Amino acid sequence: METLKNTLFTEYGGFSDKRIKIKDLNTFNEFFVDGRTKGDIASNKKPFGWLCVMTLTVVTRHQVELVLSGNIPTSPKIEKWITDNLLPLDGTNGGRLSITVTPNNVQLLESLATLIANITMPGARYSVADYKYACPKASNALNLLSRVLKKKWGC
Repeated sequence: METLKNTLFTEYGGFSDKRIKIKDLNTFNEFFVDGRTKGDIASNKKPFGWLCVMTLTVVTRHQVELVLSGNIPTSPKIEKWITDNLLPLDGTNGGRLSITVTPNNVQLLESLATLIANITMPGARYSVADYKYACPKASNALNLLSRVLKKKWGC
């Protein structure tokens, strides 16, 4: 049976650190799940500032830790969602939001994806110009992660 790490490794094309040649999947457990492409990376090999960086760490076969950092899309509805779900948000260095995801709460990813997508829905006004690119990319990445985890966990 394929492990969660195998599934994530296949779906996301490897671990977050591409310099490491992985022979044993048990030696590393961090994945970039933000949907980044070569066009999202600057010449200094770091993501452009508009990208909401999403790092997923496999804790156990039924628990992962998702960390959003950098340009995290925000709105009053997202701030309420964070408060309602008792999630830790660090506002320093562009922000950092941690979400522990299990089979019991995987729907959090979809609800956050919807809230982020709503920021830039047709006709909506938003004050951060980067959201034009950041919100659709972040929303799509969260929805994909949700589908991958639900399929693996049988939710």
